[in-house]
Amino acid sequence: MSKTVRVAAVLLVFVVIVFGWYRWYLNSHHLSFVPRELGVTSVDYSEEKSWGFGPGGNETGFLAYTMPPQVAEKIERDGLKFFQGLRSDYWNWSSTPVVRNNNWGREQPLTISGYLGHYGFMIEVDRNLEAEAATALNQPGNFYAYARGGRMIVVVPQSRRVFVVYAG
Repeated sequence: MSKTVRVAAVLLVFVVIVFGWYRWYLNSHHLSFVPRELGVTSVDYSEEKSWGFGPGGNETGFLAYTMPPQVAEKIERDGLKFFQGLRSDYWNWSSTPVVRNNNWGREQPLTISGYLGHYGFMIEVDRNLEAEAATALNQPGNFYAYARGGRMIVVVPQSRRVFVVYAG
């Protein structure tokens, strides 16, 4: 085997390892947005964009996950009580429909694009998932909470969905 082939093989292995590590890290990062008690083990959809970094940088993102059936059933049974005492970054868990605050645009009913575009940094999101999340925001039977950094979580027990959106 020539020296060039060996160097190319080593470089290829290195690139594969780095890429694999990056994918693992990104998946772990995305899973950290969801409280462990929701039983989420993978990310179904992710769209994120960043403009700059550090103070003054802006990030916008939309992520979708699926809960196990037994967790969704427990949430449907227990309601808001399920979320009391969760160890997470989220506070003031509430039932939907979402109450408008300063994080939202002016549209009525509330939309995901209104939340994501609040600071003028919009991203394209799968239309079906965006519609599903927007419906969940505006109808009873679901739950939501906010976290720092402009992050919001919406839990939809009937469809076993969890959505995380952030703009900040």
